[in-house]
Amino acid sequence: MLSLDKKTGKVSKKMGLDRWQSVIDVNLTGTFLTMRDSAEAMVNGGWPGLLVPISSVNKAGQIGQLNYCSTKVAVALMPKIIVGEFLMRGITNIRCVGVAPGYTATPMLTGMNQEALKTLLEDVPIGRLVEPDEVAALIGHCAENNALNATTIEITGGLCNSRGIAK
Repeated sequence: MLSLDKKTGKVSKKMGLDRWQSVIDVNLTGTFLTMRDSAEAMVNGGWPGLLVPISSVNKAGQIGQLNYCSTKVAVALMPKIIVGEFLMRGITNIRCVGVAPGYTATPMLTGMNQEALKTLLEDVPIGRLVEPDEVAALIGHCAENNALNATTIEITGGLCNSRGIAK
């Protein structure tokens, strides 16, 4: 959010509103629009359904990522709020379950500096990245289990910080 001048200790740079807003637009507004329009199609079509917003484990917070983490906290809360709003309006055929993956084997992570990746994985008890098919299997389980609703489920391999406290 702020950068300090090393010599003076005064603020030399701050996160611009454009940088803040671009992350909000993609992660929060994009998710909202997707949930809203998908729910509308389900209600108008009379179809039961499951809405699954993805909220990375960074909802726990990461220094230097205020804009990103703030959006992930909001997305992680969406299922509870959406289902509550549906219930108030008599919509009971649409469920909402968030999925919050930890470090996942995407090209961005598998292609990163391998020493940095090794350091990240020191906080993951399973000692590896979560595989995309594991995330997909969790989403499939959510679709099959009607009791899963109005919550966000983490799939992180046990991700903890270096003090052993779950993130």
